Amino acid sequence: MNITNGTNNTNTINDRVGKVKDFVKNKVKFDKRTILILLCVFVVIFFISLIFTVKNSIDFFSKVHSSDAVVVSVTENNDNTYGSYNYEIEFYDNQNNYCSNSINSDIVYDVDDYVKIYYNNSKEVYLTRSNPLVVIISIISLVAIIGLFFVYKHKPKPVVDNNTKRIKKLIKANNYVTARIDNVVRNDNNQNKYYNIICKWNDSKEDRDYTFVSEDLDFDPTMSIRVSNSSSLKVYIDKNNYDNYFVDVNEIKNNRI
Repeated sequence: MNITNGTNNTNTINDRVGKVKDFVKNKVKFDKRTILILLCVFVVIFFISLIFTVKNSIDFFSKVHSSDAVVVSVTENNDNTYGSYNYEIEFYDNQNNYCSNSINSDIVYDVDDYVKIYYNNSKEVYLTRSNPLVVIISIISLVAIIGLFFVYKHKPKPVVDNNTKRIKKLIKANNYVTARIDNVVRNDNNQNKYYNIICKWNDSKEDRDYTFVSEDLDFDPTMSIRVSNSSSLKVYIDKNNYDNYFVDVNEIKNNRI
């Protein structure tokens, strides 16, 4: 096998493999299908939290009572529970029974301050009408829905040129021949040096020889061919037009030296 200088007079396939790889990368990235799945998940979460919010509102209007409670002690929370401060409070319920409980909050209160509380019973006391965690989940879900919807509507589709589509179609059809590696040609173009692998195949039915040229390679594949012990390459062809083909050089590139 030898390397010869010269211009590429045949139809070369510029950057074919590179474009195929770009297409694959675009497919496995955070594509529109993934965004749509996440959007559906957050919509479900939002509606579930909305149902709980509505339920809490119904509970508030039908069951929850309110009262003024007095803060009797304040301690800082050192764990990961909701709220930076823990308050011990005392109050009288709607039946004028004395009650005491504790609440967590990020709001700063002092001892002897009065706070408005809501409760179903003396053991379930809140500073707000609804469960703060449910409200937080609803807000986060709504923000995620808006953000994902915006990304979904404005994310451009992967750009796939006609050459890449043609190569994909050839590979999908899986019509290929095994062509013998004949030589490697080096080409110099505008101070850029690239190489092409020349393959030959004989059609026994027509008793005719065909020459196939690989894509432009940015490295000399001679040693890679020797290391991979390859004497032939798979060439995907269009049975109706042998000028429409793609030389598979993945093995050569994987053994690049």
